[in-house]
Amino acid sequence: MSTNRVPDLPSDTLAALVLSTCPPVAAPPAKVDPMEQLRASVAALAEVDVAAMPDAVLSDDIDRLSLILVQLDGFLSSVADNVRARGFQIEEEPSAPRKRAGAHSSSNIAAAA
Repeated sequence: MSTNRVPDLPSDTLAALVLSTCPPVAAPPAKVDPMEQLRASVAALAEVDVAAMPDAVLSDDIDRLSLILVQLDGFLSSVADNVRARGFQIEEEPSAPRKRAGAHSSSNIAAAA
């Protein structure tokens, strides 16, 4: 069962990300351009620098971060599924792999396997 409950967030940056995509509760409903809302969400995500977060922050908040990542994945999948269901094709640009660092880097994961 899906809920709209926002989990406790590991940082002010992630809290700002979530809140930036939600209309204020007290404001009257305004006509929102959905494409602009999606662009703003992408821009907010681009501002989050998880690589710069101290390991202690990630270690302490990994459960909450995991919940956020699962929510984001679900939202993105839902958007893509709805676009495809209407007969539109989503073109994916190949992107250069990002260099990963830290305990969860691909080299450390391979070494653990």
